[in-house]
Amino acid sequence: MTLFALPACGWASASIASIGTLSGGTNTATVTGMAPGDGVVFGYSSSANGTEAFRWSSLSGMEGLGDLPGGGFASFAAGSDLFGTRIVGRGNAGVQRGFQRQAFMSQVPGIAGGTSTSDRANAMSYDGTVIAGWSNSLAYGQRATKWVGGGLGVILQDLAGGSNFSEALGMNTTGQTLVGWSYSDLGKEAVAWEGELLVHLGDLAGGPTDAYANACSNNRTVVGRGWDGNGATAFRWTPHEGMQLLGNSMIGQPAFNSEAYDINPEGSVIVGRGNMPDGSGAFIWTPVLGMRSLKSVLAEQGADVTGFQLIDARAVSHEGLRIAGNCIANGVITGFIAQLNPHISRVYGYVSLGDIVGPPTGQVVNVEFWQSGVLKGEVAASLDQDGFYFVPNGLSGTVQICISGAPFLRKVGPTVNLVPNGDPMLASFTLTNGDSDGSGEVDAADIDLVIAGFGVVTGDASYSTAIDVDRSGEVDAADIDVVIENFGATDE
Repeated sequence: MTLFALPACGWASASIASIGTLSGGTNTATVTGMAPGDGVVFGYSSSANGTEAFRWSSLSGMEGLGDLPGGGFASFAAGSDLFGTRIVGRGNAGVQRGFQRQAFMSQVPGIAGGTSTSDRANAMSYDGTVIAGWSNSLAYGQRATKWVGGGLGVILQDLAGGSNFSEALGMNTTGQTLVGWSYSDLGKEAVAWEGELLVHLGDLAGGPTDAYANACSNNRTVVGRGWDGNGATAFRWTPHEGMQLLGNSMIGQPAFNSEAYDINPEGSVIVGRGNMPDGSGAFIWTPVLGMRSLKSVLAEQGADVTGFQLIDARAVSHEGLRIAGNCIANGVITGFIAQLNPHISRVYGYVSLGDIVGPPTGQVVNVEFWQSGVLKGEVAASLDQDGFYFVPNGLSGTVQICISGAPFLRKVGPTVNLVPNGDPMLASFTLTNGDSDGSGEVDAADIDLVIAGFGVVTGDASYSTAIDVDRSGEVDAADIDVVIENFGATDE
């Protein structure tokens, strides 16, 4: 039998790399986003000048972007076009001012119908023609603002009953839909602007009204951070479902104290921060598998994550394979860029173990992959308390899935169509118990093994779930009954 090992199968392993810091400062950098088409990362770093906006690419490394003239040095990059050739953010020109930078840094235009006393640029459309952020003026207060085609900014509608206080934080690829927050009489609420129409997204139930939307897909899926009875929590909003907790199917609950920062254009991948089971902070969410630790996913796909403490995931590329965020890498507070393996297909499902009295936690099963009658490989998977498993592989096309694992007989499962980097395919099983010796048949030899271990309990040196077939913690008459009940059954 062949155990899949990602680097040995001709696939490019996943990877992660830190991006460093600007020189002359305190050796810290923060990623705020990534150009979705080309892996250009941006944010701000301590430098010899002060806090300075930066642009990083794999070819040129990290370069400081300077600041607007006229004030103390403090600039922050916040958004970009598709390929990172144009960057927007905020700088210091005596007051906070939004900037756009291509060959050089310049201030965003003012606003129509008033005079902006300060402003900020947070996001940019793929083609660079639309900028979103906020502007502050005596006429309007601090209000969400949209700049189009280099023209004056347009003040966006805000919620009724509030305090003329709103901000646009993100947009879809074209800039036709913007998202952010606005104050109402209840508090801070997530909103979207679709053209001239204000869409009230609200907040989660059970907590103070304090929500904002960070990003949206082209299918109008919006992500951000809300507040419910458990605290600050990542949310996902759709026109049909409204605002929902961004749950975690792997741990059976949402990751509280979490936030969703970005979503790819088709809405299939969301990234953010949360308290992950492995102790890290960055998550990746997909519709089938829910919220998972990005660090664990990278390690699963062959990346060397040694020395990385992932803090958050701030941005995802348009195809969902490249992710940027923040980390502590070998003691340095900086950003990272990670590449998922584009050649991996995935299988998941639930395994029901016959005749057991306890949970299946820790039961190891072998997931086999067959093509045209030939075993292409198998992956060992450990079941969780619900019998859930999830395994990557490097195959594509029509594949038959089988599962085995003593004391359970091998079961032939469904035939699925595996697509590299496609949706995970479901293959669930119910296994027959009693094959203690793993011979492929429940027979007299299995009865002999159970009888030989009669009376052994958990903690004894000779204890094994191969003979405690009902997983009760003791090898007793009930285990003999299971073997007798299934006597004669064989592998499929």
